[in-house]
Amino acid sequence: NKRIVPQIYEAEWAYNPSFTTISRSGFAKPVPTEGASGQMATHFIGGSSDNCLIWKDVYVSRGGNHDLAIDCSAESAMTLEVEVNGVKQSVEVAAGNGFQTVTVPVSLKSGFNTVRIGNDSAEAPVVDCFKVL
Repeated sequence: NKRIVPQIYEAEWAYNPSFTTISRSGFAKPVPTEGASGQMATHFIGGSSDNCLIWKDVYVSRGGNHDLAIDCSAESAMTLEVEVNGVKQSVEVAAGNGFQTVTVPVSLKSGFNTVRIGNDSAEAPVVDCFKVL
């Protein structure tokens, strides 16, 4: 049996630590979005360390240097914070119409990795998905 490795990690699959069913606002949530890969993208990310997207199951068979190609959208220039296995870096996302892909170089270990996307202190771009290259 051979493991099937996902080719894409959708934003709507991610865990959001600030999600609650009591309140319907103030946290990241999937919203139907035209042009998104799964017809959904996650909006309202950022502004606190808990209002982020976390995937704990990002798998690669070969550890080492990889790129994360993140499809996102921003109406004005914004900063996206990307943390992989505890190492955080920031990438600027230009203002534009529709989705754009920003590429972030990362180091992944063989097996499962944790990826966190957000912005601890400001609004983050809308996130559709990411791919491991």
